[in-house]
Amino acid sequence: MGLQDVFKDAAAAIIEAFDDIPQSITYTQKGASVYTPATGTVTSTDIDYPTTAIFDEYELKEIDNNVVRATDKLAYIAANDLDVTPVVDDEITDADSVTWQIKNVKVDPADALWVLQIRKP
Repeated sequence: MGLQDVFKDAAAAIIEAFDDIPQSITYTQKGASVYTPATGTVTSTDIDYPTTAIFDEYELKEIDNNVVRATDKLAYIAANDLDVTPVVDDEITDADSVTWQIKNVKVDPADALWVLQIRKP
């Protein structure tokens, strides 16, 4: 087991150790929309991934109401707990069935923890 694997396991264990703070969420990987002229319908190939996240608020000094809005949040997801690489415009649905759109994606240097800037669409 390499050092990176140790960090990934540690990130997952830390999130789990928070006990009742992490929320079960659904990560939705947005697929391409396809228009079918014969039926006039648009279908999408979205894929849902159940996982766990910890939500946090931005500090006041980070809010510029341009890149980071006052209503934006942070979502932390252990890399081991998500089977896809997060990208901008994918979505998260929290435990209260609120949908959040991903606006920015960061990962820690060990590739163990995803840090997502999320916003209500």
